[in-house]
Amino acid sequence: MYHFLRFEIMEAVSLLVSQIENLLRQILKNAGVNTNVIRSDKIEQSKIDVK
Repeated sequence: MYHFLRFEIMEAVSLLVSQIENLLRQILKNAGVNTNVIRSDKIEQSKIDVK
């Protein structure tokens, strides 16, 4: 039961992150930012570079 619940939570978080990413893209697009150059892997890479 615990593993099933954990999987459900992970899936929900994944969907939420996707929705937040889409919302941020829309906000940036409305602000005139070229969102075509923004990709998740680049965002992850920039987090690594900051360290």
